[in-house]
Amino acid sequence: MAIIDRIKAFGLADCLGKFNTGYVRTQRHNNRTDNRPYQNDWIFASKKLVPVSCKAIDIEEAWALSDHGPVVAEFDVVA
Repeated sequence: MAIIDRIKAFGLADCLGKFNTGYVRTQRHNNRTDNRPYQNDWIFASKKLVPVSCKAIDIEEAWALSDHGPVVAEFDVVA
């Protein structure tokens, strides 16, 4: 968390944090569904990228490919 806090201190927006409360499941250790949610992936945006949406995709089709789930973000660009 210290590293994440330092990244935020540079003025970068935590995209997942803006649209979710608490941790978001982005990894399943050993890809087991009964493991507690664990966030090991983040998306940060500069001030010229305004997050419009950001979500972790938590579906079995994605977990079949990796123990990390995809995170999808949409942005508006500020000129």
